[in-house]
Amino acid sequence: MVNVRASTCTNVRDADMLRPPKCAEGTQRWRGTFPGKRNQVREVRRFVNGFLGEGVSTDIAELVASELATNAIRHSSSGEAGGRFQVTVEAGDELLLLAVLDEGGPSCPQVQKAADEEMNGRGLRLVSELTASWGVYGDEGGRTVWALLPIQSGPPRA
Repeated sequence: MVNVRASTCTNVRDADMLRPPKCAEGTQRWRGTFPGKRNQVREVRRFVNGFLGEGVSTDIAELVASELATNAIRHSSSGEAGGRFQVTVEAGDELLLLAVLDEGGPSCPQVQKAADEEMNGRGLRLVSELTASWGVYGDEGGRTVWALLPIQSGPPRA
């Protein structure tokens, strides 16, 4: 398994290490496109829940997906007027892939060190702590931020 905790978006030696991993054949996949508006984070959580159903992995997957969607809206062109972002949920037997494709922006997503009194800056740290691995692929024209989570109970609903 690729164990990427954070990455830079420039001067990457092995770009394939930063691409979202491909799940095995026979996996189930849902993909949804959402307007780049804050109220869509709730819809992303519903989308993930609709794919997974209720289970141990669902709460964590919803939280990770909402953090990735929030970052797409707040820190990329997806959050500008008419912007959009895409969420992919793909489940194999043991791993769940969550990926958010945004419309790019000037900065690369990376873990921040937020001061105790700061209200923001903890999303990717949380993603890093809750997932088996995560990474960023792309550039200012569009980026995919992905995360892998172990599946801890039953298969996803079809």
